[in-house]
Amino acid sequence: MNFKLRLQSKVGKVLLFFFISLFALSFLSVSSATQITRSSADRPDDTPGYQIHFVYVVPSGTSDKHLDTEGSVNEWANEANIWLYDKLGHKFIFDTYGGATDVSFLQSRYKLSDLCHTCSTGEKLETEFQAQNTTKINSKTLVFIIFGVLDTNSCGWASSPGNLVILHSISELQCNSPGNLAETGLTSPTWSLIHELVHTYGISHKCFDATDLMLGVPECTIDDNTYGRTAITVDSNKNHYVGSDSSDGIDLLRLPIWSDGSGDFSYAEIEQMSSLEHIPTLEDGLVYAVVGQRTQIFAWDWEKKFYPKGNQISCQFSSGVINIKGDVKGESSACTFNIPSNLRAGKEFTVIQTWVDGPWHGEATVTGTLVRKDYSSNACTKNICYVGGSTTLPSSCWPSDVSNLTLQNLVDGKWVDLERVRISQTSECAGVKYPNSPEFVTNFDQTGTFVFRWVSDKTAKYSSRADDPFAVVVNDEVSPEPSQAEINAAQLQAASLGKQADLEKAKADAVALAAKNSKLKTTTITCKKGQISKKITAVKPVCPSGYKKIG
Repeated sequence: MNFKLRLQSKVGKVLLFFFISLFALSFLSVSSATQITRSSADRPDDTPGYQIHFVYVVPSGTSDKHLDTEGSVNEWANEANIWLYDKLGHKFIFDTYGGATDVSFLQSRYKLSDLCHTCSTGEKLETEFQAQNTTKINSKTLVFIIFGVLDTNSCGWASSPGNLVILHSISELQCNSPGNLAETGLTSPTWSLIHELVHTYGISHKCFDATDLMLGVPECTIDDNTYGRTAITVDSNKNHYVGSDSSDGIDLLRLPIWSDGSGDFSYAEIEQMSSLEHIPTLEDGLVYAVVGQRTQIFAWDWEKKFYPKGNQISCQFSSGVINIKGDVKGESSACTFNIPSNLRAGKEFTVIQTWVDGPWHGEATVTGTLVRKDYSSNACTKNICYVGGSTTLPSSCWPSDVSNLTLQNLVDGKWVDLERVRISQTSECAGVKYPNSPEFVTNFDQTGTFVFRWVSDKTAKYSSRADDPFAVVVNDEVSPEPSQAEINAAQLQAASLGKQADLEKAKADAVALAAKNSKLKTTTITCKKGQISKKITAVKPVCPSGYKKIG
C-alpha cells in the first residue's frame, strides 16, 4: 500500500511519500565514531533480534556519494530515537555495529530509470542485497537510500505493513527543508524517516490532527499555511494508534519494535485466513502428496493483506523421521517439495510454512496423507505391506454353496494350513456368477515374500479345489515400496513355487501309496477263458472281463 507525506518547505511545496535529506545535517554534528569502513554485507549485530537496517544504494551509472561512511545516517537514527523517547518513552531498534549505525553498501546493477514507484524497486534491491549476504535479512526492516531522483512527485515509498523502505532524491532541495528543526522539532530527514517506518508497522495516513506525524496526502487535506510550521505530535490523545488500535487495528506500543524489549512478539503474528484453497486435495478432501514426485503448491492467504514471498518464507515437510526443506520459486508464496520414493503411501505428513517480514511473522500448518501415483493411499495393499502392517488377502469369487475356505501358506516348499475362514457375499464379487469370497486380514511381523492360496472343502457338487497361489511382498517401513515390476515378479514366483509344491506333494503321495501297498498280503487266483488261463496276484485279485475264476 502506498502513502504520500506532504511537507511544507520555506522554499517551496512538494508532495511526499517517503523522503530523506542529506543537507539537513547542518543542524547536527557528526561524531567521529560514525566514520566506519564500507561493507557490502550486513555486519554482525550488536544486539540480536528484529532491527532496522540501512542500505546505501548506488544505481548503475551514478556517482558514489559515500552516504554509508560519512556519518549522516547515524545522526538521523540518533535524532529519531531522541524524539521518540521524548514523545513515547521508547526508541526504535536501529541496527548497530561497534556502537554506530550499521549502513551497508549496494552497487546496484539497475539504472535510476529501472527504479521507480511502480517497478518493484524494493523487491529488486532486496534481492540484490540478499545476494551479498550469507544469512537471511528478511527479519529486518530495510531502508534503501538512493542519492538520485526516482520520482519527481515523491521522495520515497514504503510497504505497509511490510519491511521495505525506499529513500531517494537526497540531492534535491524538494526533499530537504532546512527550517523544519526549529518549527517542527525534527529535521526533515528524521521526520520522514519516522513517518515512513511507522507506515511499515501498518499505520496509514491519519487526518484527525493537522500536527500529527502520520498526516499525509492524498487521504488528508493539507493547509499549506500551517503544515510543517508547528511542532509534530504523535497521536497526541493516544486514542488512534498509540495505546489504542482503533485506526488500523494496530497499537504501535504493543509491537516488538522497541529497544527496551517492550511490546509482544505474538502481537506481530499474522494469522492465515485460507483453509485448503491453495493446498493439493483429492475430490474427497484428502490433502495429499505423491510418493516419488514433486508436490503441487502449498500456500496460504494471510490477514492484513500480507503476501510473504521468496526468501521471507521457510518450508518444512516431515513424515516420521524424514524432514525435507521445501523450495519457494522466485517471488512466489508457495512451498513445493520433492517427495522421496522411499516414503510409504498411507503415511501421514505435515507441511509447515513460516515467514518473517521485518517484525511481522506467520506460521501455517497442514497435515495430509502420502499417496501413490494412482492416488491410492492404503498403507498395505493386497500384494504389498510393511513390517507391523496388515492387509486383507486377495481371493477369487466362489460358488454360493461353498461356505468355508482354508488359507494355506507355502513354507519350505510345502503348503501349511493357517486358518479356516467362513466366506460370504462381498462387494468385490457382486454381480458375477460366483458371489462369495473371504475377508481375512493378516498381520506381518517380518520382511519377505509370503505365498498363500485358498483351498475349498469338498462338496456334493465339487471336489476340493485350490485357488491360484498369490504373493504378498513385505519390507521395512522405511524401505521404498515395492515397484509394480517387483510385485509382478513375486506373483510369477508364487505360481511357480505353488506348482512345484503340488508336484512334490503328488510324488510324495505316490511314493507313500506304493510303500503302503508293499506291506499288504497278496493272493493269487487263476482265471480261465476257453483254453486260456491267467494267474492274477493282488491284495484283492479280480479276474479280467470274460475270464472266470477256477480255483
